[in-house]
Amino acid sequence: MVILKKILMEYFKVLLGIMVALSTICFCGCGGEMISKQAKEYEDSLYSIYVKDSCKYRDEVYCNFLDEDTFVKIIPSDESTIDYPFTKLKEIGCVNIYTSTDSNLRIYTWVVQNCGFHSRYLYIHYLCQYKTKSGNVITTTDAFDKILYPANETENGFEGLNNLRLVCSVVNNAGIPIYIIEAFNIEIQDGYYKLIPICIKGEHLVNCEIFPRKMGGMDVECYGVAGWYELTGGFGLEWINSYDDKSKSLYVPHFPEFQKMDDRYDVYKFNGTSFEFVKTDGGFWLNPKVRSFKELKTVFKTKDYIIRVDLLHNGLYRYLSWGKGKTMQNEPDLELTTDEYDKVKHRFVFVKNDKGSYQYIVDDGFDGTSNFGLIMIKNGKVVLRQDRIM
Repeated sequence: MVILKKILMEYFKVLLGIMVALSTICFCGCGGEMISKQAKEYEDSLYSIYVKDSCKYRDEVYCNFLDEDTFVKIIPSDESTIDYPFTKLKEIGCVNIYTSTDSNLRIYTWVVQNCGFHSRYLYIHYLCQYKTKSGNVITTTDAFDKILYPANETENGFEGLNNLRLVCSVVNNAGIPIYIIEAFNIEIQDGYYKLIPICIKGEHLVNCEIFPRKMGGMDVECYGVAGWYELTGGFGLEWINSYDDKSKSLYVPHFPEFQKMDDRYDVYKFNGTSFEFVKTDGGFWLNPKVRSFKELKTVFKTKDYIIRVDLLHNGLYRYLSWGKGKTMQNEPDLELTTDEYDKVKHRFVFVKNDKGSYQYIVDDGFDGTSNFGLIMIKNGKVVLRQDRIM
């Protein structure tokens, strides 16, 4: 009887454990559905506000953007938002959302107002959410302020870095995740960026200090963004401070001259303590066969092509083009070289003799007076003209 009693007691313990586990699963499942429903309501509220009050600021000069406090009021401090994809908001492009690989950090940025006649004069706000070890989800609009604006720097022009982007996440030797944040603006006179490594410590975000101001030639601050915007028409902003997941490498702009970017990058790898310099190379988003060059001269999209012109080490200019559906990671459809550049009209002229005489005329976009990007002439007759898509 004693043995049977012990067996029955163990059986009921196991049965009780199973019942508790099932109830927990049911509770979490129901809670998850409630959380998803709540987060969807937040998204629908923001979506309706953007659709009603916002506009395509690239096409209109004056318009009403989302009120700067509305986003903060609607996005609360709970897991229903930090884990929710917000697909509708991202699809219409009214908000940028960056989420760390461990899902413990999320950054939202959105346009508050247009401050001028050009789309880049935008007043942008950010909101940050992060999970602490205790399980709390903290939502804040000033988490980066003390990191971005140390007291000794606010007087030297470092204010205004309210456009944030999560570049990558790495884990140090102590197992602590470090998030590399790029803070930048692109105003014509003051455009610059600052690269910041942060981690979650207790209930706060703190600077991890794995970047000195200058490390083996690595700039963590740069004032070349405005010129880069002019050169690429905004097309190349996403290349600044990029992380290659495949090679686990950080690509930081290389500067052959003071504050002048050339579309070549100093490549660094994280060793568990800091980033070590590996080499200087073209971007990993370029096909390996075209990564060797001295300096980018122009790059843009047209209706049917991606067009790129580089200055090579031998002093010639190189024309590259990719057709629809291709990226610069593919081999180019056409490659030509020339030494002809019209300094007055700011145009490159490339020649191809293949079943006729062809000229490819490329405007470098220097003076901004012409929208055309590419003109193709066959046997003296214009057969193709395509404008830049800004």
